[in-house]
Amino acid sequence: MAEQYVYLAVGRTDTRIFRFDPVQWDVQVYDKVATFPDGYASMGRLDDRLYALSKNNLVIIDLEKGGVPDTQFIQEFEDQGWFCGDVTPGGKTLFACAGPGTPVYEIDLSSATATAGNVAGGGRWDDWAYHPVDGRLYGVEGDNGDLLYFDESKSPVKQLLKTGVFPPAERSASGGRKSYSAVFFSEDGMFYAIDSKGNANALDLTASSASQPITPDRIDASHRLSNTPLPVDDLEVMNAAGIIAKITPLDPPVVTEPHDHAQSEPNQVIKGTVTADEGIDAVKVFEVIDDAPRLLGPAILTGTGWEYRPGQPWPEGEHTVQAVAYIGRRDSKPATVTFTVVPVAPPVIKDPKDTTTVDVDQVISGTMADGVDKVSLSEGDTALGNAALGTGTWTYASADAWSEGEHIVQAVAHKGDRESRPAIVHFTAKDPNLKVTQHHEGHWKKVWDKDPYIYSFTLTVQAKRTRVTLWTISFDVPANTTVDPDWAARFAFTVVSDGSNGTVELQNQDPKQTIDPGSPLPLNVQVLFPGENTAYETLGGLSAHEGN
Repeated sequence: MAEQYVYLAVGRTDTRIFRFDPVQWDVQVYDKVATFPDGYASMGRLDDRLYALSKNNLVIIDLEKGGVPDTQFIQEFEDQGWFCGDVTPGGKTLFACAGPGTPVYEIDLSSATATAGNVAGGGRWDDWAYHPVDGRLYGVEGDNGDLLYFDESKSPVKQLLKTGVFPPAERSASGGRKSYSAVFFSEDGMFYAIDSKGNANALDLTASSASQPITPDRIDASHRLSNTPLPVDDLEVMNAAGIIAKITPLDPPVVTEPHDHAQSEPNQVIKGTVTADEGIDAVKVFEVIDDAPRLLGPAILTGTGWEYRPGQPWPEGEHTVQAVAYIGRRDSKPATVTFTVVPVAPPVIKDPKDTTTVDVDQVISGTMADGVDKVSLSEGDTALGNAALGTGTWTYASADAWSEGEHIVQAVAHKGDRESRPAIVHFTAKDPNLKVTQHHEGHWKKVWDKDPYIYSFTLTVQAKRTRVTLWTISFDVPANTTVDPDWAARFAFTVVSDGSNGTVELQNQDPKQTIDPGSPLPLNVQVLFPGENTAYETLGGLSAHEGN
């Protein structure tokens, strides 16, 4: 007969009966029944009586009369400990086991005589219960959460149905075994399993019937009831007995933000909705850590919407968050979302190239990810300052010339109070006699109705201290880019490399054509780019040196 309550045997010795209401989540000592000093287990229920085993005695607990439980000596038993038990569907016997290497027993409840069956089988499953619809006996392995069923016709009777359905069991604060020591069903076949610590879990086995027992492919993972562990004074939960009335499940919340597997910021808010007119009065948010949900806090519930704002930023990495809806102490299945707080991406240093030799007035520039609000630069322990930011780009021009010699500069991207790993560039600064600067003059299509585009630049070459005769200028270009062939044909100097290999190289090979200090040489250079892009307005890696 299904009822509101299931009864729990709590405490390995000085065992007490607790009455548990899974709907209202009410757990109370059942004071009508006295403490049993020797302890008992292998408990089952028939009408208003609980039957259990203690050593070599059948223990009879009258729930109506209460008081000290009665005992009946069982001739066939030695003085031994007991674990699993349930009253068989026919209501005449208690089906129980004492250990993995011992037989299972059917104890006649009227005569207190026992009949041995096949060997139970190894493991840490400390209770079993009959499914009220399919008639099979079910239990849970404490070490790994495997779902088991028990077939009295086989040896051992323990049979594996599906692995890892439940989380591994935990031990109570008072000690004892890490086992699923109390299992029971609702009248429609919802399976509940409580470990020694009092953690309660539910598994939907309502689809199972006598004609079509449920198969592994139709079994989902269990879910842990969020109010666990049960408040049983840190005592060890030993057994459960009874079948509870069908519980109409609450609809789980819906998580609308973030989307599953989203990449999020550290201030990510969890938002969602609950079913209208269901009477939901609270939503709580948990994070799954080490395979167990840990309460983060309540969400703010407004009408059918709810929102949870973290009290502190989410750490970088993956987070699995669950939202549970409540009416009083009654809870829903969790809604689960996984998101990742990604680290701030380091900036990319485009110029200068690593390990190159540059002028003492070298500008450092590069790109950055969306959302970066600052790029700071440093050399060793010395802060150099912040770069000027553009749309996805940054530029740092030192107020003072770089000292001649080697430099190691770090650039760090910032988002609020978060920062990236540093990007590092090594370069050697020199104060050369020959220098070149650039200015973008404009761009246009080479042929009016099709790409590519001609980008025109003025390169100004100047000598700082002494006359220069032979010189070389080079710069980098992207793929599918060369100098304009028509321009190259009329260029007054030599095009050594047209850019088809990624580098344009221009030379003066006539020593009679000189550049003197104070008399800079302007050169018009036209480059054929494959399209139109603001990035093409600056020549990368521009440098000049004396000689060819």
